Amino acid sequence: MSGQGVAITVKQANRQTKKTLTPPPPPACPNPTNPRPTKHNRAHRLVAEQPDSAVAWHAAGCYYLCARQPEAARRHFARATQLDRGFAPAWVALAHACSAQGEADQAVAAYRAAHRLFPGLHAPLLGMAAEYARMGSLPLAERLLAQASRMCPGDPMPAHERGVLALRAGEWAMAEAWLRRALALAAERAGGAAGGDAYEDDDGGGGDGAGAGDGGGDVFRLGGGGGSGGRLPFFSTSAAAAWEPALVNLGHAVRKQGRPAEAARLYEAALALSPCQPGTLAALGLARQLAGDSREAADAYQRCLALRPDDAFALEMLSEALAEDYERYVEEADAAEQEEADAAERGGGGGGGGGGGGVVAATAAGPSLTPFTCPRAGAGARRRRRLAAVVVAAITTT
Repeated sequence: MSGQGVAITVKQANRQTKKTLTPPPPPACPNPTNPRPTKHNRAHRLVAEQPDSAVAWHAAGCYYLCARQPEAARRHFARATQLDRGFAPAWVALAHACSAQGEADQAVAAYRAAHRLFPGLHAPLLGMAAEYARMGSLPLAERLLAQASRMCPGDPMPAHERGVLALRAGEWAMAEAWLRRALALAAERAGGAAGGDAYEDDDGGGGDGAGAGDGGGDVFRLGGGGGSGGRLPFFSTSAAAAWEPALVNLGHAVRKQGRPAEAARLYEAALALSPCQPGTLAALGLARQLAGDSREAADAYQRCLALRPDDAFALEMLSEALAEDYERYVEEADAAEQEEADAAERGGGGGGGGGGGGVVAATAAGPSLTPFTCPRAGAGARRRRRLAAVVVAAITTT
């Protein structure tokens, strides 16, 4: 639940009296932000003033869930369900807290209770599908997600979760289709806000541009980029920030289909929304390395290690990227040296016998030209190769 959702819950609890119940707030959305301390004070003041109100305890639990304190959130949600057994939002939030603690069985039980109390709500189905997928029951998770899609066809979350299941099953094309559909539905739900700076990936490129419309702020657009999906409309970055995992998963699906350059652009778009993600940086480095840009790949791996120094994958791939960059550098240096030698040989042969600059060696087979090399250029290339080898050895041994 976002900070705005906590504020709505607090306002509803303020309007509640002991004789009337306020309509329950929507379930917690999967985009947590750190609420302000004032929301903490308000939530606890509500609990102190109305200790028998399920909505008050639910509001305090929402604060702790947003503050990433699932244990405290679970206690408050459990108290809310004890005060009102028919309060479905408290059951959904309790399931979220149990899931955050890794308690899959308790989370599934809470989701089932919420589904029994509120059969028209598809959020419990999504939660149960996520828990079953975590436990490895992919067919059951797929059936629950299909049911959730039928109940709420305009919600992008079922499409995203089905794309994740397709990724886990190795069906890359299907995963890409579902994830692009999820992003399209998210853009439609955001209302197509436009204006300000834009990220764009229509034809494989990205950049800043001016959006049309009367909206303000940053906007985001993701297009087909050579894939099966079409161009998606603009939507505000405040709404797009919640869909950073969808961009990362879409990048995985595209990379698995042999399009590393497009996958790198998707990872960069995800990093624009959430910069400090070491996993995304490692994936960006892999995509760049597969695209043949080992130097940029090494830069991405180093950024990943700066955030997570014990990342074994990034360490191994960094050594391989540096080795590839070193080999490419040696090949370029050898090619340049050989080109200089060939040029010098051609110049010495055209000068004639008197003073052409080449060295004439008399042999039994007749006069021949000894290949002329520039000692200064060859020594410099050898020194650069030795220095590069020392640098690679120092990095790979640390």
